[in-house]
Amino acid sequence: MLIYDHRVGHKLKSSCRDVLREAHTVKVGKVQGLRGIHQQSEAESSAAHAVCVESKKLEIVVRAVETDAQTLLADRILDTLRFGE
Repeated sequence: MLIYDHRVGHKLKSSCRDVLREAHTVKVGKVQGLRGIHQQSEAESSAAHAVCVESKKLEIVVRAVETDAQTLLADRILDTLRFGE
């Protein structure tokens, strides 16, 4: 999980829509988020499923760490992820 807190100067380099590939809108608690593929580097092996949420104060990226036998389970968890206030 990556948390970018604008109040202390942290900022995601691009918007959630630009950070995720094949992004589609999902409801994350009471806010809208995006779910798609997050790629940390040019290597295709660095791609993983992720959820990205933007607000005025924070940007949060939750991504699977590695693709392995548990990928299907991680994918299901990301589909049901909900944030509260």
